Amino acid sequence: MADPNLSSFIWSVADLLRGDYKQSEYGKVILPFTVLRRLDCVLEKTKPAVLAEFEKRSAAKVNPEPFLLKKAGHLFFNTSPLDMKKLMGDQDIDPGYSAYLFRNQGVQGHFAGTMNLVTRASLSQGELRNLPICVPPIEEQREIAVALDKGVESLRNLVAEAERSIDLLKERRSALISAAVTGQIDVRGFADGSEAA
Repeated sequence: MADPNLSSFIWSVADLLRGDYKQSEYGKVILPFTVLRRLDCVLEKTKPAVLAEFEKRSAAKVNPEPFLLKKAGHLFFNTSPLDMKKLMGDQDIDPGYSAYLFRNQGVQGHFAGTMNLVTRASLSQGELRNLPICVPPIEEQREIAVALDKGVESLRNLVAEAERSIDLLKERRSALISAAVTGQIDVRGFADGSEAA
């Protein structure tokens, strides 16, 4: 039951990752997209009925879960009007924001644990509710991405400065060792803590 469109959809995510990730890191993003897309495919046929039932039961202030499980025909359901196709085609998802979102260790760890559940086809409703994906309004996403870009750039500059300092210290250490070995510096008095004459 392989779907060539699904496979190409998942691997096309790699085109979005170039520049942000090394090729060896693609799996950190492809895995979450695979899990989400797999869930979407499973729930696709019953999604309209689930959404209608959710609205009906929520308006009646009744616990909708048992009704939604029945409508979904699975042990899980999704009450979000969004799915992966809409998200990927939706201009309301900022690429800069999503790049940071899927770099998050909490998100990656969650999906790594969830993947075991998905392969056993036993995702609980609680697991679905706890998916750590937050999609704020597009302007807020852009602000978050810009702030994170500035923070990352600042950290990169600090790292570069620290690396330059380390290189300079290594050069000075080598020069001092060379001067001590060749006798340009008298270090005999430093062994007991007194200065050499």
